[in-house]
Amino acid sequence: VLWSDWDLALVKESFRKFASKGSSTMPVVNLFQAIHVLGFEELEVDSPDRQRWLAGITKEVLARKASRASMSVETSRRESWVPATAANRHGVGAGAQLSFRDFLRISSRALRERERETRVDEFRAETKAIKTGNYGLLELE
Repeated sequence: VLWSDWDLALVKESFRKFASKGSSTMPVVNLFQAIHVLGFEELEVDSPDRQRWLAGITKEVLARKASRASMSVETSRRESWVPATAANRHGVGAGAQLSFRDFLRISSRALRERERETRVDEFRAETKAIKTGNYGLLELE
């Protein structure tokens, strides 16, 4: 996700608001509040399912970060990305800390996934309209 200057400043301010006073990190327990302060409708975590969804993204981002840190220099950047299932091997407890880069990656990935979900839903609705109305693909364009 490419952030506009305005949105990036908003992300920085949200991170700063919930970061620990003496460090440049934010406790992971503040993640939902910081995401809420961003005000992006796509990132609302107002249900337990949405909270689990965001927690899963957080675990994957932190697992990939830990995996990259533990890999040797010879490993290419592409190979350093571990499969999502490896996220389960790396615990993310309530005492974990997020850097600004972690917070930005989590926010970006969550936005990307929500946009993808929206596109899939729109595609399904268009497909249903084609089938229901007996339209051809070119007739909808």
